[in-house]
Amino acid sequence: MTCIAYPWIAWLVWRREWDDLRKTSLVTMQKVLRAHWLEEWIDYTLNMQTKELHYTNNSRIFFVPLKQQPTDMEFNFLWGYELTFAFVDEAQENSRKAINVINSRFTEKIKDYGLTGKVILWCNPDKWHLYSDFIRPSKEDLFKKWRVFIQSLYKDNPHIDHTKYEESLKNADEVTRQRLLFGNWDYDNNPNKLFTTNMILDMWTNPQAKNGTKFLSCDVARLGWDRIVEMIWDWDHLYKVYIQQYVTTDKTVDLIRQLEIEHWIRRSFEVIDSDWIGWWVVDQLRWARWFVNNAQAIQPIEAKYDDTKRVNYKNLKTQCQFKLRELMEKWLVSIDERAFQNDSDKELFIQELENVMLKNVDKEWKIELESKDEMKERIGRSPDLLDAFFMKFYFNIVKHTEENTKPLRIIGSAI
Repeated sequence: MTCIAYPWIAWLVWRREWDDLRKTSLVTMQKVLRAHWLEEWIDYTLNMQTKELHYTNNSRIFFVPLKQQPTDMEFNFLWGYELTFAFVDEAQENSRKAINVINSRFTEKIKDYGLTGKVILWCNPDKWHLYSDFIRPSKEDLFKKWRVFIQSLYKDNPHIDHTKYEESLKNADEVTRQRLLFGNWDYDNNPNKLFTTNMILDMWTNPQAKNGTKFLSCDVARLGWDRIVEMIWDWDHLYKVYIQQYVTTDKTVDLIRQLEIEHWIRRSFEVIDSDWIGWWVVDQLRWARWFVNNAQAIQPIEAKYDDTKRVNYKNLKTQCQFKLRELMEKWLVSIDERAFQNDSDKELFIQELENVMLKNVDKEWKIELESKDEMKERIGRSPDLLDAFFMKFYFNIVKHTEENTKPLRIIGSAI
């Protein structure tokens, strides 16, 4: 309707894959055109080669697949478009970066006609960047005034049998009921998720993960947007989380030393991220354990004598997260209700856990998880809370390795 009303404007309609866009979004648009008595070759032309729809007044609609390509990770090809409006179908499949680039492509037609450039995002509930941008801010009364969220459930559709549709959803699985019947954004149905929503929430109801042994796990950052996270544990019970930002590494070292005294933590029971700048922190804290994400997985003692006992994880990070899953399934990991300083950090942490995804599940390779960069692309930030959390389970792994079964060698003599 806007294309007919305003000559020379341009819409961008996109979905992750062109084949999906052609079979769904484009089919729906053609139904709408027919319903308004608009005829192809008279009122508009559709060119499937260039993926464009032209109206007789020179307004256009571009149909663009927006799957991120290794040769164009920054979506530079979008900078050539001059747009007035944009529509994203199945927005949860597309990255925030692509949406941000589109937001910058509104041109002079906005000013000429006195319009407001808009990007319309259509989606099903998920826990990715849309949750961070729309759902969580609305819960915390931090919703930006230039954004609008419209919840649409099945009863809003006048063209279906509501009773029959509701009965079919009631007989579906729990995830489908929550998402499609109630519009619950805290559930999703991705089969590649390592941790389910119920597994995560159960950690706040488990009273039996303590044994008195204290640990500290730390994800290090510096003066950037990433946050420094220190977590204090009583064995597999997380009871305190400290979060800092824009802090130098020497201040991080000072805080860890203070926490050692306050919580009675042995230096050798501390594990610190040593990728990038974390190595400097570990250097200052002698005897603390280094954690290198891409280090080789730790093999159990039995693997030395029986190759069938060898673990097949791509790296130590993957191994720790699978160890975490194993213990969560047995209800052996718990989190104190007062561990996080506010509900916002708790929500961020849950979102990060829900976005740990298996990778190449149909390949006979080493067991692998999606990279940190891939998760950052989905949720729009670095998963610092998750990183500090899973590192602790390094100690659960090394507890049963040959390294920890060697007899202690005492050097020197008593006087």
